[in-house]
Amino acid sequence: MAAAAPLERTARSPSPEQLSVYGALHLAAATAAAATFAQATTGSLLATARGIADRTSEANHMRTAFGPVNVAIHAISASLRVGDPRTATETGEALDPAALPAGLVGRRTQVNLDLARAYAMTRKDAAAVNLLLAAERLSPQLVRYDPATRGVLTELLRREHRPSTPELRPLAHRAGVI
Repeated sequence: MAAAAPLERTARSPSPEQLSVYGALHLAAATAAAATFAQATTGSLLATARGIADRTSEANHMRTAFGPVNVAIHAISASLRVGDPRTATETGEALDPAALPAGLVGRRTQVNLDLARAYAMTRKDAAAVNLLLAAERLSPQLVRYDPATRGVLTELLRREHRPSTPELRPLAHRAGVI
């Protein structure tokens, strides 16, 4: 937040670029707070970022991809980090990743991977598999090489129910898990 302070002090009527950088710094701080399980700090930083995002559009100013959708994506990831998959799924179900600028395939993929993890944590395995398949269509390499995703696939295989998740084994095979 030390980097955000000068922006806060000097910008009376900030440009969209300044707002995007300021908001992105709040998202970075929220991610760091979530990594240390500081839920209150994480929530406060995300709330501030949401307020800033309400003043910007879905754009890629200064290559930040900052906007309401990106704030929601960070909220999903932060919820997972602090062990709250239900909040992650609620946030994800209200999210429209199509609102992200077209070139942000990695962000679109990550939201699918994070939501798949959240659904797996709440034992909604068919939904998790469907989201992993959607992620694979966008970016097969992320599904194959992301350690958290490999962990989700391993967990889903442990409690596999073939009639409800017929695509699980082929997906796990393509990802190199089996």
